Amino acid sequence: MRMGADRKLSSHKRACVASNAGTLNIHPSLLPQFRGAAPVQRALEAGVAETGVSVAYTVLACDAGPVLAAERMSPEDDIQHPQLLTELFRRGTELLLKELPGALDGSAVQRAVPQDESGVTHADKVSAEEALLDFSQPALTLHNKVRSCPPGLVTAGSPTRFVGLGLRRRLLLRAQSPVCFTSGWCGCRYHRR
Repeated sequence: MRMGADRKLSSHKRACVASNAGTLNIHPSLLPQFRGAAPVQRALEAGVAETGVSVAYTVLACDAGPVLAAERMSPEDDIQHPQLLTELFRRGTELLLKELPGALDGSAVQRAVPQDESGVTHADKVSAEEALLDFSQPALTLHNKVRSCPPGLVTAGSPTRFVGLGLRRRLLLRAQSPVCFTSGWCGCRYHRR
């Protein structure tokens, strides 16, 4: 098994070295934020006000290559993971096509900006345990967790289940933004604006 991993890595090294134009990757986050397997899910879970897509050169480290282009966007408060992922890859494809001539003639390499390693955040895969809601958490935290999980957990391929009140399990497919009933500033999305 180890030998296979070494062989795969060495073939990746050869592919990177063999290509004069470099290899580009569409990554659905504003790198260096949310590097890893689940950038969209982790951004939604964190409740970020701004996200985006990056086109970056690949290097041997995960999502760590110089960024050639990026586009920012503000996700809607109720957007779900699959819809945001689709939108980011649509925008990323447009960015890639726009930058492709420069990548092919080699001029884009000089414009690519190295990532600021001090701003790196990681986006690990979402586990089945993380899909369980804890109703002692604030409503906005629960809302962000629900919209960050796809209807079927990517790691298990089974429906995302949330522990409801009592002992019964409930399948929760969608959540709506919580409404704030406080009279003063509490830090919720309604009082942040």
